[in-house]
Amino acid sequence: MSLQNALLFIQRVAAEPELQHEVRAFGADLDLRDLVALGARLDLDFTIEELNDAFVRDWAMRRAHFTGVVESPSE
Repeated sequence: MSLQNALLFIQRVAAEPELQHEVRAFGADLDLRDLVALGARLDLDFTIEELNDAFVRDWAMRRAHFTGVVESPSE
């Protein structure tokens, strides 16, 4: 399991329309377990906790990129 895999998963979903379609297909019933299972199908193993941490880090990086404000994610 790995935080790096979770970050790669987020990047792949952002870059690949086919994966975006799969995520959207879950609709309102989307659960983080569904995303972990989708990641596993892509050979990107991570836990729900690692995915949550990856989301926090991804948004922190985006904020830093667009605003110039750098904050380290809470541990």
